[in-house]
Amino acid sequence: MTMQRYGQKLILLCIFVLAGLAFFTGIDWGLPSCEPDKFLFGSHVPWSGEQIMRLAGPWDQSAGRGADIAMHPLPDRDKPVELNDTDARRAEIVRRYRLYSCQPDEMITFRSLSGMKPGRLQLDPKMYQYGGLWIYPVGGLLKLASLFHLVTLQTDLAFYLDHPEAFSRFYIVARAYSALWGLLGVAVVYRLGREWTGQFLVGATAAGLFASMPVVIDLAHEAKPHLAGTVLILLTIYAAMRYVRTGILRWWMIAGAAAGASMGMVLTGYVAFAVLPAMALLRQTSWKDRAKITLGSGLVGIAIFTLTNPYLPLNVLFHRELLHSNVGNYGTFYQPRLSVSALTITGRSIVEGMSLAPAVVGMLALVVLSVVGGKFIRDTGRRPVSQFGFGLLLVAPAAVVLVQMILLAQEKTAEYARFGLFTDTAIALTAAALIGSLGLKAGEKRMLALLLVGGTLFYGVRYDINFVLDSGADSTRRTAAESIDTCSQRENELAVWAEPAPYCLPPVDLFTWRIVLLPAGSDLSGISPGAIAVRPVDYPTTLPIGIRRFTPQIEYPRPFSPISWANKPFEILFASRPPASGPVSEPAHRP
Repeated sequence: MTMQRYGQKLILLCIFVLAGLAFFTGIDWGLPSCEPDKFLFGSHVPWSGEQIMRLAGPWDQSAGRGADIAMHPLPDRDKPVELNDTDARRAEIVRRYRLYSCQPDEMITFRSLSGMKPGRLQLDPKMYQYGGLWIYPVGGLLKLASLFHLVTLQTDLAFYLDHPEAFSRFYIVARAYSALWGLLGVAVVYRLGREWTGQFLVGATAAGLFASMPVVIDLAHEAKPHLAGTVLILLTIYAAMRYVRTGILRWWMIAGAAAGASMGMVLTGYVAFAVLPAMALLRQTSWKDRAKITLGSGLVGIAIFTLTNPYLPLNVLFHRELLHSNVGNYGTFYQPRLSVSALTITGRSIVEGMSLAPAVVGMLALVVLSVVGGKFIRDTGRRPVSQFGFGLLLVAPAAVVLVQMILLAQEKTAEYARFGLFTDTAIALTAAALIGSLGLKAGEKRMLALLLVGGTLFYGVRYDINFVLDSGADSTRRTAAESIDTCSQRENELAVWAEPAPYCLPPVDLFTWRIVLLPAGSDLSGISPGAIAVRPVDYPTTLPIGIRRFTPQIEYPRPFSPISWANKPFEILFASRPPASGPVSEPAHRP
């Protein structure tokens, strides 16, 4: 092995070590435990699991309802609703704090798995935005972990309500599955960058950027399939590049299979199918063969998707009520609209997801790519594929994701940046390719690459810091809970914009506070004088002038990690008068 090869392997090893530390550090953040009980019950004796089940009612989903649909939906959301006026409602709240993590979407994976009975071959996940390549492997990993006594599998829900720490290990297993996909993504991005340009520097720079980007670090810590789905889109592009270079049959088949697998992991992975016609277009062959390749790879992808999500086509034919339930719930949150605000939110999301430096460099590279790549398309295959021509395989799905982000961005908070993960990765790859194409000395290129990765890592590390802080005893939620508890000595009404759960409200005394759910999008004008309201700092509702905001006396992480729910700061709002003591800020505004 030459010294150059040895050095390259050492650099790759360092990148993988960096990625492993970034993805697995703080993986136990925001997990359920019995610790919130002292706030939830105040001077009362905490309820046992059996009491909670008896009071809160059944946990199982009905046959015609999606796994992500609320079991007890609230009536009439046009007026304030009291949420804890009965023990039954209090028990529903306690159940969330005993079982849910501080990430609002993680629980639906386990809700889906809880409705399956493998012994009876009842394996319908009853939700379809998360695919079978996510749901079934998580279930298999939990079973495997139980064989090694790493988790405890019980059919008795009361056991987990009494031992929420046992349920919290489920989240760690699922998060580890996501983090492993992140490590695979580092390898795929490296190979993709090298295949695209033929340069080790480009591949290593792209891999370092991928491992350091805030959005990647965030999603590697969440039990959600979006990171895995993005890795499969990247694998689709790599296989497509290999086919364009070699014309070998297996590569377009692998591209089609990877595209189907991406959609089979998470439904938004459908954008991988945009790679297939671009792949056929770039290969020097007849238009008839291009049509065959596009159709053949597409059929392979559809077959893989159907095999990994068999209940989706079956329910289209036989149980459409399940699809209507699931799709209807999804449509409530994502309604397409085009506006200047949506463009602003999308731009901010991309910058936050990858940090400013690679975003600027990558966007400049994309402009060049669009110009040169456009000339290549009009050449209809009479000359070899250029490096910029290969970039069209990145641009095709990235453009679809970007348009989708813009249309759905209205009134979204900073966590919306996670949906731009693939676009961020495509921009990072083009930034690395631009460095590789500059007419500079090798040492100068390496210095630029190091500065770019280092600048990205500077912003990515703050996410890891907050994951670690949130897994400890002094998280922002605990400090906010203590401040709210102090307020209960003067007030008795607490207004919220979402049903109490660990991700949107610090634990509060359910027997002292009268908790009122405000109508969606409303301000505080309709609540009692002297009441307070609590919300995460980046909640999208704009408050009227005159509302006073009290921030608990703690050092919030600055800048905090806005995409993540870890260690998220909360603010306490006073409808009519400021607190007796403590700092009061200017009227609240949208960050």
